[in-house]
Amino acid sequence: KWGVFLLVLVVGVFLLFSAATQGDALELRLGQNPLHLSQNDSTLLRVTLKNPTSTLAQNVVVTVSAPAAPQLSIFPRTQTIPALGVKETRSLDFLLAPIDAASNPFLPGSYRVIVVTSMNGQRFENSVILTVEK
Repeated sequence: KWGVFLLVLVVGVFLLFSAATQGDALELRLGQNPLHLSQNDSTLLRVTLKNPTSTLAQNVVVTVSAPAAPQLSIFPRTQTIPALGVKETRSLDFLLAPIDAASNPFLPGSYRVIVVTSMNGQRFENSVILTVEK
């Protein structure tokens, strides 16, 4: 009985720690949300990256995507940080701009923007919902 209880407890603590570490590595903030296309044609996504690992992270590539919104222009799609020390943070900005062409209008709605990186062999992912209104 106690063996199963301890195993469940250890796995639970590991999952909690893992989830907390994921949240600590990538913090996302949108400049304007919802984005009203009648007033603005873009918004900034600020990604604050923190190295939660126990060693210096090198060549940290941060990638932003919005798979369900192919008409959402993301610039740049990737940025690289040459080195990020233990517990050090760095902020990066990405421009999100819906391409609203008369022949192919951007549909209002909520779109998931995903940010992915890896440091020292650990993968980190976070997402934010961008709401676009006409």
